[in-house]
Amino acid sequence: MHTIYSISLVLFACISLMAQNTVQISATLQNAELKEVRFLVQNLYLESQVDTQVVKLTDDNFTHKLTIATNQIVDLYYGKEKLPLYLRPKQHLQIVAHADSLRASAKFTGDGAADNNFLQAFNQKFGQYYHPDSMKARLLAPTVTIDNVEMELFESSILQKKFLKNYKQFDELSDDLKALINNNIKYNYYNYLLGYPIIRANNNKKQAYVKRIPNVLLDNLSRLTLSNEAAMASWAYRSFVLYYVTYFTSAANGFYKFTDYGESLQMKYNTARQALEGVPYFAYISEYTLKNYEKCSPEVVKRVHKDLKNKDEEGKYANLIAEVCGKHMKKKTPAAMASKDKTTTGSTSNLAQLTLVDEKGKSVSLADFKGKVIYVDFWASWCGPCRKQFPHAKELKKKFSKKERKKIVFVYISIDSDENTWQKGIEKSAIQEEGVHLLSPGGWSSDAAKFFQLSSIPRYMLIDKKGNVVNKNAKRPSMQDEILEDIRQYL
Repeated sequence: MHTIYSISLVLFACISLMAQNTVQISATLQNAELKEVRFLVQNLYLESQVDTQVVKLTDDNFTHKLTIATNQIVDLYYGKEKLPLYLRPKQHLQIVAHADSLRASAKFTGDGAADNNFLQAFNQKFGQYYHPDSMKARLLAPTVTIDNVEMELFESSILQKKFLKNYKQFDELSDDLKALINNNIKYNYYNYLLGYPIIRANNNKKQAYVKRIPNVLLDNLSRLTLSNEAAMASWAYRSFVLYYVTYFTSAANGFYKFTDYGESLQMKYNTARQALEGVPYFAYISEYTLKNYEKCSPEVVKRVHKDLKNKDEEGKYANLIAEVCGKHMKKKTPAAMASKDKTTTGSTSNLAQLTLVDEKGKSVSLADFKGKVIYVDFWASWCGPCRKQFPHAKELKKKFSKKERKKIVFVYISIDSDENTWQKGIEKSAIQEEGVHLLSPGGWSSDAAKFFQLSSIPRYMLIDKKGNVVNKNAKRPSMQDEILEDIRQYL
């Protein structure tokens, strides 16, 4: 009896939850010749995961219930006609429109009517700035420069803000919709500013690089909240995240385009986890992985999946990666990829081939430290996770005895773009006295990155007294007990 009662409570709770997350839409599409409409609902904010629901028309009318987890834009399609709807759970929205001109003719009544009437008016006036195909054509025009784009986006953002502020029924709009529109305006400026060089580079297959954006145009970028979970309902924000990660990964790669998807995924994964957290990070890295996993090695995809499992407490994104990419992750890494992942720098003679520069400008080789155990820390001043490890490195050194410290050298190899940036990074991080500081300029195109096949940082490496690389993926300083023992076994 108790079991039946418990099951009944669970079922009642599930039904109640579904009711809370349900929105009902009733519509009349005048002069409809087609017999059905489609709703496209994005799951987990992923464009690659869209739930398409087909609804039959009866005498130009339909009523349909959608289950949505949170406030979001849902697209209604009649043939090629698209009508974006802003929906919230527990609404009952009514629509009247001409079937052959949904966006121009749609009028709304019922719950959420004020929000959707505004949204249609806003889209009619400024929709071109939120339509990817329209903006792509604009950005690819031969005569359009990034200065033209910046001026147009800036002037348009001012007009959009005025349109919202001066809207006659402004007070009737929900706070959620106002926040959505403000996020659209705020992020769309940098969305296409960062997107301009990416779109043009991708369109030109012969172009081997991504053009750098003048620094003056990015001066105010630091004022934006990069990881903004509250803005996830905004398409402009999600697109901004994509172009932000792509542009700054290109910057870390010396602005050269990638020819290997696996390398691209690894580096974008590194950039994303430095800039993002929570749902914005989960959604970005999941979307990129889902779209490109078949072109990447199983090891790279497994690394992303493992990170999501560790960070995604609800497990939604990690489970999706496992479901879609599971078979691929079980494959054996092809020999060509496996050999690429092996370090060939296993002796003193090989280490001597890599020349680095110390703080005085003197050429230094890791082979110069023969006779000592070398704990190498690969880093860069722009790498947040690298800097977070520095305090742990200080504590790690203290755990060795004076006698042990004479047999160990802590080497910090930076892949910063230039000497000035590197020196400032050392000073800002207060690690001047913590070890030997060496530079291999050029980011992911630097000699050190190529020599040791670096695909992400921070990266740590152990070299024994004879100059053999004994662990090319050593534990980080924060894992103090483990790395302490790893180093001691080679003393």
